[in-house]
Amino acid sequence: MYVCDSILARCLDHALIVKANLKEIGIDVQIKQFPTAVKEAKIATRGEPFDLSNVRVDVAWVDPYEYVNLLLDGRTVQATGNTNRSYFSSPHYEKLIDQAGRLSGDARDVAYGRLAVTIARDAAPMAAWVERNTRFFVSARVGCVRATAVSAHSVDLAGLCIK
Repeated sequence: MYVCDSILARCLDHALIVKANLKEIGIDVQIKQFPTAVKEAKIATRGEPFDLSNVRVDVAWVDPYEYVNLLLDGRTVQATGNTNRSYFSSPHYEKLIDQAGRLSGDARDVAYGRLAVTIARDAAPMAAWVERNTRFFVSARVGCVRATAVSAHSVDLAGLCIK
């Protein structure tokens, strides 16, 4: 398991929990720590010998393409710089990705949502291990509240409006 060496991100703490949990079902995890940039470059390189990594995907997605296509479309895998870090590749699911991508509006969102659930349930190339529940508290007069595209933990101040 490749993890970052950041004390602030608590990468080792999380890795030790994963190691302990997997040991309970007979899986031995070897933890290797790297500076974050090194770890990210390693897991984005096809053929790098790792099985697990604590990849943080912290984006306020506007379009399901940013989740499904970038993280799960095997046709995007190249030698380095990969966003599909599970190296998942399936002609069956790639066909469904293309079909969902050709749709628009609510039909597109519904198709991508169903596809994401189907891939998670039937193929399981990734596993979510934490989901943050960030809340922003504002007065009753403030509307248009949403997270920034850079961080799900910061409110988009420029997007706020008065009701």
